[in-house]
Amino acid sequence: MSQARRPSRTSRRAGVLVAALLALAWINLVVIGAVTSAGDDARLGAWRVQAIHAHAAAESAARIALRLQKDDPETPATGFIELPGGVAVTIVDAFEASPEAPGELRVEASVGEAKQQCVRVLTEQP
Repeated sequence: MSQARRPSRTSRRAGVLVAALLALAWINLVVIGAVTSAGDDARLGAWRVQAIHAHAAAESAARIALRLQKDDPETPATGFIELPGGVAVTIVDAFEASPEAPGELRVEASVGEAKQQCVRVLTEQP
C-alpha cells in the first residue's frame, strides 16, 4: 500500500502566499475601479459648473448688447469680450437698427471646455 504524501511545509506556505497575492490583486482592482469612477464624477461636476458659468455669461452678454442698442441704436454691438475667470464672450450677430426688421442677437460664451450660445429673436426694437 502506498501512503499519500503530506504536502511539505514549504509548499503549504507557497499556496497561502499565492492565495494572499490573488486576494490583494483583486482588492487592488476594486479600489482602482472606485477611484476611477470618483474621478469621472468629479470631472463631470466640473464640466457642469463650467456649462452653468458659460450660460450665465452668454445671457449677461446678451443683456449688455441689448442695453447698448437701446442706449445708442447706431452703436455696433458685435465684438469679443474677455472677462475675469477665463470667460470669453463673443457677440456674433447683432440685430439691425432699423425699426422694420429688428432681427436677432446671437451670443457665444466659453468657459474652459464648455461653450454656450444664446440666441434672442427680437420682435420689436429694444
